[in-house]
Amino acid sequence: MKIRLSIWGSGTGSNAEAILQYFSAHPFISVVNIISDHHDAKILSLAHKYQTLYPELKSIFLDKSTRKIPQTILKLLQNDKIDYIILAGYLKLVPVEIIQAYPNKILNIHPSLLPQYGGKGMYGIHVHQAVITNHETYSGLTVHLVNEEYDKGEILFQKIVPVTTNSPEELQKQILKLEHHFYPRIIEHFILSQQKENHMKSIDIKKAFISVYDKTGLDTIIHELKSRNVSLYASGGTANFIRSLGYDCTDIAQVTNYPSILGGRVKTLHPKVFGAILAKRDDALHLQDLQNHQINTFDLVIVDLYPFEKGLIEGLSFEKMIELIDIGGVSLIRAAAKNFQDVVIIPSVQFYDTFLQSYQKDVFISYELRKKLAVSAFQVTYQYDLLISNYLVGETTLRYGENPHQKAQFIGDYNKIFTKISGKELSYNNFLDIDAALRIITDFPKTTCAIIKHTNPCGIATRSTVFEAWKTALSCDPTSAFGGIIIFNDTLDMDTAKAINDIFFEVLIATDYTQEAKELVTQNPKRIILKLHDLALPDRTVRTCVNGLLIQDVDSIAYQTDYNFVTEKRPSDKEIIDLQFAETCVKHLKSNAIAIVKDKQMIGSGMGQTSRIDALKQAIQKCKEKGFETQGAVLASDAFFPFDDAVKLCYENGIQTIVQPGGSIRDKDSIAFCNEKQMKMVFTGIRHFKH
Repeated sequence: MKIRLSIWGSGTGSNAEAILQYFSAHPFISVVNIISDHHDAKILSLAHKYQTLYPELKSIFLDKSTRKIPQTILKLLQNDKIDYIILAGYLKLVPVEIIQAYPNKILNIHPSLLPQYGGKGMYGIHVHQAVITNHETYSGLTVHLVNEEYDKGEILFQKIVPVTTNSPEELQKQILKLEHHFYPRIIEHFILSQQKENHMKSIDIKKAFISVYDKTGLDTIIHELKSRNVSLYASGGTANFIRSLGYDCTDIAQVTNYPSILGGRVKTLHPKVFGAILAKRDDALHLQDLQNHQINTFDLVIVDLYPFEKGLIEGLSFEKMIELIDIGGVSLIRAAAKNFQDVVIIPSVQFYDTFLQSYQKDVFISYELRKKLAVSAFQVTYQYDLLISNYLVGETTLRYGENPHQKAQFIGDYNKIFTKISGKELSYNNFLDIDAALRIITDFPKTTCAIIKHTNPCGIATRSTVFEAWKTALSCDPTSAFGGIIIFNDTLDMDTAKAINDIFFEVLIATDYTQEAKELVTQNPKRIILKLHDLALPDRTVRTCVNGLLIQDVDSIAYQTDYNFVTEKRPSDKEIIDLQFAETCVKHLKSNAIAIVKDKQMIGSGMGQTSRIDALKQAIQKCKEKGFETQGAVLASDAFFPFDDAVKLCYENGIQTIVQPGGSIRDKDSIAFCNEKQMKMVFTGIRHFKH
């Protein structure tokens, strides 16, 4: 059932029209009538103008005699089942009887920062003339609840506007434009907040606590907060920055009555800070504690942590790195995120835009956004703590980096993932290849062998035994396998160990080794032999980029289980198994990438090419060089085919079944060719680029 509104006005009704436009497609708020005390007021004509959008909408003129009989007005409202009354330039006092019948359900907007320039006679252009006559530097708008006195009801919202003109008319235009934007949204927020459960409500921000290391972009948020009359609190350096922008800011030390101590190690760790963040606004005991201890709550917390990551990149000393471990900031983030039902948390500079887009557009901060920011907050602290814990585990100095003239270190505890049984020290390139090998093998649940060279798989096969998996994977590209990384997701037996022992390899990884197999493969001290015991790899990747960091979730999708069959012929069940295998393989090849698969064996691959057709040609050429028959094979592409040249080349080489993401504007060309030649193609809708 829709909430039903009555809009009252005395003039042109520009705010009323903004409200009508805003709620025209609203799912559960509707305007039912427009009421005016002037029979020729333009606002009354809006009922006819918006009749098609609001079928029930009608205009009502209250003549002088009707206004003297509040019960008559009340009956009109009750007949129309009005839930809320919205004043939009109504110049008369609302009768007490109406106010009593609609307690806290009558809203008004006023073109000044009440209590300034409110009261009888203060409306429209008169307000702006008074503001300019008195040389005010700021004006604005106020939305408030209506009580028995002129402009004295509870204030719900204010927006500050700098006075930059001597023209009352120009100031009126500026504020009226803001009224049209904000008033409908505040009405919506106020109504919905009364309908929803308390913890699900959108919230307004009255007080904010800010403690940031990096001040980049903070000025934009501060300007926006102060334009909404938000009270600001901050720790030392942040407070000074805010004051440098020309705004008042309360140093948190004035709240706690305790100075920053231990050289800045302790600034915010105080009950008056954390109580203000963690208090549940609907818990009577919490509210009583706040009152007993004179604690005022914060609605917004903004934090940017000490730059531990930057210190790692710069290679700072151990002592300096320890001082870059943020304690108070992490605690503030976690506290605000825990209480996201009542508090907004911005956990780093990278989330400023997310907050501002909502704050400027939707005015209030929704439950959904608060929850989203809370999730991001815990991800920020998780990554931060992970960097610190890995650093403290110890820094392993490697022989060198990608090349001998480059220094390199590994920070972390690799012993959680694997144990080095024997062999030389791991190098930078070894670590990269091992990481690639681990991520590849996690995508294959059955007995599989993968051979990796320069982080690309050059051989992958799934078979019923370890020996068959090895023999088949090696046959994919025995030349590239020379000096590579070999990984199994099963126990290495003696027969397989003998076969592997005949070639040169850098690293061998298996979940376990039989005793005799271990004795054989560890005989050469230069070979690195690892026992894999945990595949709980990080679910996000971090790499330096430009002058910062790029962080992303890992590509966790191995293959699709619900393909979009876009051609007339559909793949068989056996072909679908190979398609899924091929999709898994191509995910781990550098883009542009193509994988050709037959019977759960990657028989050809093309990777790192600047065009997709070149990657396909490379993959087909590899098949031919190694003596594989492409007839009956399936093909996977990591991204869509921009033209139909790829499917034509597949057809010419006997490849009849293809899996690709789809999404090209010329998909229809490829589909048409496949249908003409009785080929089979499926779309996944998922791209697997790997740069």
